[in-house]
Amino acid sequence: MAVQHPRISSANLLKAHANVFGETLLGDPDALDLYVTRIASGGRRIGTTVVGTAEDDQLFGLRAGQDSALVIGRKEYWNEQGTGFDALVARLDGKTGALEMRELDVKRSDLGFDALPLADGSWLVTGASDWQQNSHGASVSEESQTFLSRVSESGELSAITLPTSLQGPRHNEGRMLLPLGPGRWLIGGMTDGPGTHSGDADASRVHAAGFLRELQLDLGATE
Repeated sequence: MAVQHPRISSANLLKAHANVFGETLLGDPDALDLYVTRIASGGRRIGTTVVGTAEDDQLFGLRAGQDSALVIGRKEYWNEQGTGFDALVARLDGKTGALEMRELDVKRSDLGFDALPLADGSWLVTGASDWQQNSHGASVSEESQTFLSRVSESGELSAITLPTSLQGPRHNEGRMLLPLGPGRWLIGGMTDGPGTHSGDADASRVHAAGFLRELQLDLGATE
């Protein structure tokens, strides 16, 4: 189970956790982290791990594997342009709680939605890049692009070219990944979506198309 810090009084989460479980979590001074709790099949809590950088970390996805879990989201380097985001992916060992984390600077401003671990130790990650958010609020722009990237064990990023049909004229996002068999992958998401204020003057502009697309990629096998 994964949660992120509350938007108000973020440090209170750490205090409440210590009061309830008697466990002191060591997070960043700003307490703007993610928290992943491992739970045994019978419901017993095994432990909680802090997933955090020195920045404001935000949670957008959690994928459980046989022996580990991937935590997917973004981190923010605040700027006036509202573009200071990098995608964030972390892998948590299900037995020990040990953490492995990577940050993805894909293009300008990035957000991760889903990831898959590959047998060679690399990760396949999808999300949205090249977009803007109101630096003093939550409104997002109309423009963004779906990305699909492979991240090596050493953190090197390799972009995977997607069909042009998956990049509409407005907001585009890769939301999910699924292995279908050797060399076959399924990617799903949204294309031509609205921004936060696209429909302010014309409600007909609030529309989007979903997509599911099979990709032929020689990436090896998942774990």
